[in-house]
Amino acid sequence: MTDTPIDLSELRDIHLPIKPDFWPLATGWWITLGAVLAAVITLFILFKIWHNLPVVYAVRKLKKISNDKNGVLEYLKGVSALLKRVAIKAYGRPTVAPLSDQKWQVFYYKVLPIH
Repeated sequence: MTDTPIDLSELRDIHLPIKPDFWPLATGWWITLGAVLAAVITLFILFKIWHNLPVVYAVRKLKKISNDKNGVLEYLKGVSALLKRVAIKAYGRPTVAPLSDQKWQVFYYKVLPIH
């Protein structure tokens, strides 16, 4: 080997690669975000459907009627109104709203499965 000095003046500095940015997101992150968003929307819709089911509505209102301290007559009126509201919610206003007296009793005993 020779002991001659090596000329390093022609060398360039080392350039490090650019650090990756947070944005734009990679494809996998977009898929993950889409799946999470779809799950949240699905759970919200399912909760709204469950919350508006006639049975859930009736139980919620019956608990409210039971907690009121108005007496037996007011309790019975509340339960009667609740039954009609639940029937309207389940079978539609045009079917149930015009019913009263005998027609309501026939509808209650023949159609409603809650007696």
